[in-house]
Amino acid sequence: MSMKLLDAHHHLWDLQALDNVWLKQLGVPKPFGDPTPIQRNYLTQHFQNDVSEVVDVELVGSVHIQVDGELPDPVS
Repeated sequence: MSMKLLDAHHHLWDLQALDNVWLKQLGVPKPFGDPTPIQRNYLTQHFQNDVSEVVDVELVGSVHIQVDGELPDPVS
């Protein structure tokens, strides 16, 4: 039997679609550490692939969270 998961907080980003400033600052340490491993596109399919690799978990829903407070038009 698998556990049903509602992911209440995840991020997605497309570096070509929006100017995510903090994701484009290569080599600049962040408060959470070295961002190098995540400085690439992370789209819905990437998220779904990651979740599908978790044994005995069924994703039933998720909530996307905005990732860059420096965007001039975050709704875009």
